[in-house]
Amino acid sequence: MRVDEEEKKRLTEKYENFTFHGTTRKFRFFTMKIQERVYTEFLGCNENEAGDYFTNLCIIFEAICKTYSLPVKYQNLSILTDDEIDRGYHVTCESENNVRSSHIFIPINDFKNHHWPYVFLHELGHSWLNCPEPTSDKELKELELENDLIAISVYSRIVPPHEAEYKNLVKNRTYIGKSYGEEYFGKELQEAILAQPEAYIEQVIKFRKD
Repeated sequence: MRVDEEEKKRLTEKYENFTFHGTTRKFRFFTMKIQERVYTEFLGCNENEAGDYFTNLCIIFEAICKTYSLPVKYQNLSILTDDEIDRGYHVTCESENNVRSSHIFIPINDFKNHHWPYVFLHELGHSWLNCPEPTSDKELKELELENDLIAISVYSRIVPPHEAEYKNLVKNRTYIGKSYGEEYFGKELQEAILAQPEAYIEQVIKFRKD
């Protein structure tokens, strides 16, 4: 489980000064931009509907963080896709006025498989959760699993865990649902977490609280 730094470097350089085409929503703590092709080519909706989709995910994410006292560091968001990626990425950058923002990249295949809400939420965790940078493979694995837990907890408020759509997502797309989760938690606890993810947040999350 390693981050592809070369791919992140390519995305950083490609999108550092790119011309944005899409819709923008402004909130109290952050601004969210959604690339036009995300909603016209892949979500099949208009800009207002796309804004509502992503806004709702952010609201639930924020509510869960508040409930479990998880510190959030808000950053402006740009939601993008790229033809060459096969997994989600986030790239943090600074604008001319020193405002930190995060580009969240969702692979085309995840739009086609309807896994995009999870990918967005997982990368949103990397962008917004105030947690220490991993210094080892073990810490990186723990961070990815903790991020996953928040992502699927949000997702479970939209699609209940007993539904086939939820089960398909966690089994085929998440770290917790695959061998990483079984190796780290054990089979019994892994299955319990997937069935009620939010119930295990306080037990599992180790994010820095200061």
